[in-house]
Amino acid sequence: MGLVKKLFAVAFLVLVMAVTGCGWKRSRVSLRSVSLDGTYELRLVELRSFDRNFEIHLRELKNAKNDRLLFVSADEGPPGTERVVWLADNQQFLLVGRNFFLARDLKLNTGDSVYMLYDIPSQSIWLNARQGAYLNGKPTNFPSLTRELIEGFRFVGSGDE
Repeated sequence: MGLVKKLFAVAFLVLVMAVTGCGWKRSRVSLRSVSLDGTYELRLVELRSFDRNFEIHLRELKNAKNDRLLFVSADEGPPGTERVVWLADNQQFLLVGRNFFLARDLKLNTGDSVYMLYDIPSQSIWLNARQGAYLNGKPTNFPSLTRELIEGFRFVGSGDE
């Protein structure tokens, strides 16, 4: 019986290490979006962890070394429904989807829930998340995203044109 318990413990440990990545920060890109004029590329990078967390990176395509980490999420719902909606002038974008944990019910005509607005020139974020977010490993409280804030913008592909 002692040997069976030891083998079970080793098997369980190997399974935990495989699922969690042994504490190593492995990741995969689950969404790429290029601005309408081809200037920017946004990447949503899934972090390998017990809960679902992701990073949002933005880079100017003409300067591949200019990769900025904009945002690290708190725990969110399952991946797969996210998309980016760009403003017609390519200076702002919305991150929308159907599986986010939201602070308020803020939807586009497509049925997608609005999670985040980012303004590239000011590097400002507005967030519609139940939990906060992180930047440089520290909790960050971004201003709340509201319908009034996004109503004046013309986003291409939002269903609200």
